[in-house]
Amino acid sequence: MIMGVAGGCLADRLPRRLLLVMATLLGTGGALASARAPSCEQLAAARIVLATGAGIEIPMATNWINDAFPAARRARAIGAFFVVI
Repeated sequence: MIMGVAGGCLADRLPRRLLLVMATLLGTGGALASARAPSCEQLAAARIVLATGAGIEIPMATNWINDAFPAARRARAIGAFFVVI
């Protein structure tokens, strides 16, 4: 939840491509580290890294939906996005 708020703030201040690359690398690194974690502590740390990447990506995706859809269709598009997640 904390990274969701921070990710929204970052999405408003930084270039979206840079932020998307950074968040994707964090998420991918966290997923790979989760798959190879030999202990519960390392698994928890890897999941935190993974959640950090997702916390940055999700607010950025909702910003893109807001930019792409008119106000009359926006609620349905955001609802569909969260159903897929």
